[in-house]
This record gives sequence, C-alpha cells and structure tokens, in this order.
Amino acid sequence: MEGFKFKNIIYILSICLLVIVLCTFDRNIKDTDILTKDLTLTTEPYLNESFEIINNINELDIEKELKVDIVDDIKHVFYKKYNDENTYMYIEIDNKKYHVDIEGGFICLPNEQENLSKTDIKLDYPIYKITYSVGATVNNCLYIKIVDNIPVLIYKTENAEEFICDDEVFTYKHGGGSLPPSYTLSFWTETGVDSCYLNEYFDAYYISFDSKTYIIEIGKLIDNNVENLKKSWYKLVGEKKVQLIK
Repeated sequence: MEGFKFKNIIYILSICLLVIVLCTFDRNIKDTDILTKDLTLTTEPYLNESFEIINNINELDIEKELKVDIVDDIKHVFYKKYNDENTYMYIEIDNKKYHVDIEGGFICLPNEQENLSKTDIKLDYPIYKITYSVGATVNNCLYIKIVDNIPVLIYKTENAEEFICDDEVFTYKHGGGSLPPSYTLSFWTETGVDSCYLNEYFDAYYISFDSKTYIIEIGKLIDNNVENLKKSWYKLVGEKKVQLIK
C-alpha cells in the first residue's frame, strides 16, 4: 500500500510539473508576441535639390578659408567674407564651385565636428554629410549625393548621428539641449527617410537612447509629476522593431 501511495504521489507531481512547463512555454510565446512591436514611421521623400553653381568666384568675396575638407575629390570649405563676421560654405567638384545655402546665412566658427564626411548609409550611391553649428547645442546636417559631378541635397535635419544595427545603417536625432530629452530614429530607403519620433511613439515624458547597446530608456509621468516617473527599457532589434527588456 505504501508503494502504491508513493507511486501516486510521484505521478501527481509529474503531472503538475508538466502543466507548469506547458503554461510557462505558452506564456513565453505570448509575451514574445506582445513585447516585440513595430515602430510607427513617417516617410519624408528625398529633396533632390541641386546646388547652385557659382559662375564668378568674386561672388564669394573670400577673405580667408577657415577649414577645408576633401573627401572623394569633393572639396568643402568654410570661409569668411571681407567685412563680415559670419561664416559661409561652398563645395567644389571638378574645379566648379557651388553655394551651400545656410538658413539664416550664419554659422559658428568650425570645429572638429563640423566637416564634410562620407557616411556608411547603404543606398545605390554614396551619401555625404555636411555638419555645421548654428548655436551651442544645434548641429545642422545636410545629406548630399553627387549626380553628374553636381552636388544634390537629399535630406536635412539637426543633431543627427549614424550607427549600425544588424548590419543596417540607421540615424538617430536628439533634441540638443532641449528638456525633457527627445530622440528620433530614422531608417534610410531608396525613396526617402522613414522616421519614428520616440517620445510620441511611447507617449513618454523623456527618452534616452544608447546607439552602442541600442537600448531605449523611457520615462513616463505619474500623476503629472516629473519627480515621479515610471521607467521601462526597450531595445531596437532591427527590421524597425523594438522589444521590451524590462
């Protein structure tokens, strides 16, 4: 009799353990479905605006070249005009110069971060980036391509940096010195830039993004009190998706 009872107990425990395993497995499947979700994107078509050629070098009225960058035979110059405290730019390709229009007509003196660079953005043609400052916390970014030796502006934004995730090149944009912190993730396609404003997407008071770990930290207001925040963390997992990690 004792042996029979022991066998029954083992049998019941085995059934319970099996039920627990099956329930956990089922819950994990459902959690994965729920916790991984697509980003909501807004598409901005490329501008495709050709730069204006400078037919007469005297138009530039150059007193001094402040900084020169040369990338793939593309020359980019920051310069000053006579009797003018502002800073200006032009691009030179195949001995032809082109105006780089600056909103407001003014930029700060160039530093190491302000330059012409070649990005790793993977399209059917190379994408170059001009970065320049218009204030202490704002860097304007112009993305250009070269068509028949003519620079063409395809996209412009502020405070943008590129990073690689799952062998794809993405761009993140932050709000500079704005409070609360804000971030936008952008994905490059052949026809335009798909962007997700993360603060709006997560309905968050603030957003922090780490481009090395791909972790997005989210802070939501509790009772409309900035000292009482509910935090959560998501991770960009490629294919324009994010996954809750805690």
